[in-house]
Amino acid sequence: MIDKVILSLEEEYRSFLQLRESIDISAEQLQIEEYLNLDKQYQERMKSLYNENNLSNKIKEISKFTLAALDYGIDNMEFNIEWFEKLKKKL
Repeated sequence: MIDKVILSLEEEYRSFLQLRESIDISAEQLQIEEYLNLDKQYQERMKSLYNENNLSNKIKEISKFTLAALDYGIDNMEFNIEWFEKLKKKL
């Protein structure tokens, strides 16, 4: 049973790493900014939330947080794999 958990975690871990490696931060930010330039309603909501007209800076902040959350998921997955491997050895 533990082997299946470890295998599942390792598969998920690899997919997280592939996702992280596939992200081109600059291109993603540009794509989001271009989309937001077309969506006036969303622009207005963002401006009202942040009391700022420079959406580019907010998009960069959101991107950083999103990538940090992905990095946290990767780190958490590494910890879980190691933890279950240690548990397997103890049993």
